[in-house]
Amino acid sequence: DRELAEKANIKTFEVRPCDAENNLDFLGENIRKLIGITDDGMDALRMAAEKGDSDAQYNYARMFFKKWGVEYNLDEAAKWSRISALQGNARGECFWAYRLLQGQGVEENHSEAFEWFVKAAKQDMPEAQNQVYSMYLNGDGVNKDSEAAYKWLERSASLGDCCAQLYLGVAYFYGNDIKQNYGLAYKWLIKAAEQDEKNAINIIGYLYHEGLYGQRDSKTAFDWYMKGALMGNDCSQYNIGVMYRDGDGVSKDDREAVKWLTKSAEQDNAGAQYMLGHCYREGRGVEKNDTVAVEWYRRAADNGHKMGPMIDYIARYLDHHPDEHFDFAPDDYPWGESGTVSRVGNNDNKNVESDNKNDPAKKHFGRLLCKILWFILVISTILLVIIVTLVHS
Repeated sequence: DRELAEKANIKTFEVRPCDAENNLDFLGENIRKLIGITDDGMDALRMAAEKGDSDAQYNYARMFFKKWGVEYNLDEAAKWSRISALQGNARGECFWAYRLLQGQGVEENHSEAFEWFVKAAKQDMPEAQNQVYSMYLNGDGVNKDSEAAYKWLERSASLGDCCAQLYLGVAYFYGNDIKQNYGLAYKWLIKAAEQDEKNAINIIGYLYHEGLYGQRDSKTAFDWYMKGALMGNDCSQYNIGVMYRDGDGVSKDDREAVKWLTKSAEQDNAGAQYMLGHCYREGRGVEKNDTVAVEWYRRAADNGHKMGPMIDYIARYLDHHPDEHFDFAPDDYPWGESGTVSRVGNNDNKNVESDNKNDPAKKHFGRLLCKILWFILVISTILLVIIVTLVHS
């Protein structure tokens, strides 16, 4: 209620389903005052809990866990959430399951936690369904079962949970423990994107950019990337920078490229940091500056980017700037690994784009192979001449 919110001096805010709980927690103290849970209200809540109201029991447990009007007390939080759970309250079951999972106010027991999550999940509580998915997928408290995991995740996604929609879309996109299907990936990612899930928005841009969902459409991809970039997604900002640099789906503009690459790089996107190093090294879209270039390369390396061909450039720079140094040795980044840049998002097992063009290691190997073949040809010719001479003699 905006009018009541303003009276309570609470800043008016919008929430998405996947963020609602976090937003409420953040504003918990003001909300407690807004809904009238004063000290007298806490007494009323406690009395309702003691009389057997399962919702009151759950909320009372939350008060102890969140320190809303009472002292932080995990034992009490666990006690009242268990009482609520035993009455079949879905939120109580889920909250009690988390206490078991994390060993808060009760002995840690993942198997029992899983059973309680399932009870809540069967009452169509998306948060519990997502947790059941995770535990099945990782074999945590239950035997690993990918098929069962994704059934629960799809059930949660179908109920409109944007986190589940994102996870399911990403799973289909990468083919993680499920058959890869870009069509289904798009189906679920677009639902999450409609709830302003910025990671889903970025991946949809990638699907259009690479022609993985219909024909390749750089203009539509740019529009999706820009939406994600304006929301602060570092991968979207990186993608926008690359498209401005290449004139892909938008007019080429090196200054705009540097602008968006900088935004991404400042969020520690290693690919953007590496590319910014190029921009400063070449004076592209920005004034040429070797010192700044090396600093961005340094940050990219610190973030795990395997810099490959840039090592020689950095080494030459350091020769002229002996006071400068890197915290890594060139040998740590062997030739031929110019880095793998994720244009989709963070994923431990998947890399979407790899740039190995003009790889010095491959060039070196090619030259060596040519020399070997040339040597074999010369020796073979000499032997052939000797054999022919012997035969004629």
